[in-house]
Amino acid sequence: MSPARHRPAAFPFLLLVSFFSLSSAQKNKIFQWQFQNNAMSTSLPSCADFPIVVKPYDPNNDTHGVPPFYMIAYEIGGTPRVSLLGQNESSLKYTVDHPVGTQLALSVVDSEGTAGGIPPNLYTVVMSGNNTDFTVSANVTTDVNTCDPWGIRIKGGVKPYNITFLQVNSPVVTNVTMGANDDAFTYINRADPGKMLIAAVNDLTGRYAFGTPKVMPQGSADVDCVGLVSSSGNAAQLDQEAAAAQAEAAKKASERRTAIIAGVVVPVTALAIGSIAAWYFLYYRRRRQHTGDIDLAAADTSVKPFTDHGPLLYTPSMRTPKSGVFRESQGYSDAPFDPYQYSASENETVVMRPPSGTSQSGVTSGRYSSSNRRMTKAAEARMSSEGHGRSESYDGPSGSGTRATSFGHTPQGEPELIIQHRDGGPGRVRELPPPYADPRLRDAES
Repeated sequence: MSPARHRPAAFPFLLLVSFFSLSSAQKNKIFQWQFQNNAMSTSLPSCADFPIVVKPYDPNNDTHGVPPFYMIAYEIGGTPRVSLLGQNESSLKYTVDHPVGTQLALSVVDSEGTAGGIPPNLYTVVMSGNNTDFTVSANVTTDVNTCDPWGIRIKGGVKPYNITFLQVNSPVVTNVTMGANDDAFTYINRADPGKMLIAAVNDLTGRYAFGTPKVMPQGSADVDCVGLVSSSGNAAQLDQEAAAAQAEAAKKASERRTAIIAGVVVPVTALAIGSIAAWYFLYYRRRRQHTGDIDLAAADTSVKPFTDHGPLLYTPSMRTPKSGVFRESQGYSDAPFDPYQYSASENETVVMRPPSGTSQSGVTSGRYSSSNRRMTKAAEARMSSEGHGRSESYDGPSGSGTRATSFGHTPQGEPELIIQHRDGGPGRVRELPPPYADPRLRDAES
């Protein structure tokens, strides 16, 4: 410390020396003193302010010291220092100005040198913490309605904490001491609307926390808030309760959304299913009934031969041609066509003429009955197919086979070509009649 700083304390110190020299004439046990926070430890942060309380030594005797009051700090291994505490014994304050690590024996004396006693333990000066290791924060920093909660959280410092609530332009200041293990406070807003509300926090040592929050009260001027009480508690427990309440609120909101969705989706789905079912029964059932009304049994689906003159039988013997006139120029005969009218030996040429009634049809007039036995391919080779128009035949060069080609016209007047097939073995060619007749020819004849 500079000499200039100790100069103002030189005169009081001389007075104290004179007081001590006259101690035999002074009365003892007039008053006693203590730090305002009686639970404070023996560690004194450097440069911190500590309120001092002076009261009568005997509660039954109203005795007081004579102001002003001084603190004499006896520095172990150093020089004692005297500091002025104040004139009013109800508002005395001591500021630690000793180096860190110094041990002190403290004593409070009045202006007459009367001592208020010396504590049983020495105090040690420690380094004062920075502002970031002791903080206070609030959950709302803008507006808060009347009777709504305002949450405050405290970290660091030395418990228990003290909170001071004050408003600008207001004579009222509210001090609240929290529990020994509490680090959170819920304040029910009873402040006057429209005036800024401030919350300051100090710990056991009297040090104030960093981050003093403020909020603007608003709403009704009726601040009775029946049934609502401000209270302190543990921050972890309060946060857990708040999280549980928030989860419950979210669950109820989800259930409400689910109920709304179910109330909309279920009727719509049921209506859609009902509509589809009704459409199915009305449309497909009617269609199935309409299909069932068609009598398929009345239709004759069997294949019938072209003529009704009985079965065609194969006879390997030669047949005599029936009477009839063959007109070479016209290419047809007047006699009815018999598929077995001609037969030939292996080296003979078979020339067939269709009857006049079918000269323009271009389709074979013979057919098989459903009652015929199955013919072998050798028998089928001996049957002749109906031709149209002019026919010509010739033997092969070796005489081992015969080939016949027939030309005719279709009902539309287009030329038709019929080629005999060599299917009966060497030297034997027979034209096969078609197994079934063209139903159009049958309809034309009928």
